[in-house]
Amino acid sequence: MISLILEILSCVPKEMRDYIKHGCENKGLNKSICLASTLCGIAGLVGKRVSIISPNGYKIFPSLYSMNIAPSGSNKSSSINYALDKIYMASTRIRIKL
Repeated sequence: MISLILEILSCVPKEMRDYIKHGCENKGLNKSICLASTLCGIAGLVGKRVSIISPNGYKIFPSLYSMNIAPSGSNKSSSINYALDKIYMASTRIRIKL
């Protein structure tokens, strides 16, 4: 499981990867929850701006869902909030530009 998380983490842009690693190392956050929240947040930002055309001509918009299951007190909320903080700031800048 940890090797899969590290492999997926290597695909995330360097700035976001460094941000996740910093939060996990310095704040004791859960790396897999931060990663899942980051990926879902980025997917939410691209929204309907990105699509795939299927062979039969249908436009398919990507969807990404995440479910975090962990015991009470395992920093689920802190990990999610930390990961999404930068994405919230980015989405505000994007909305202002639009």
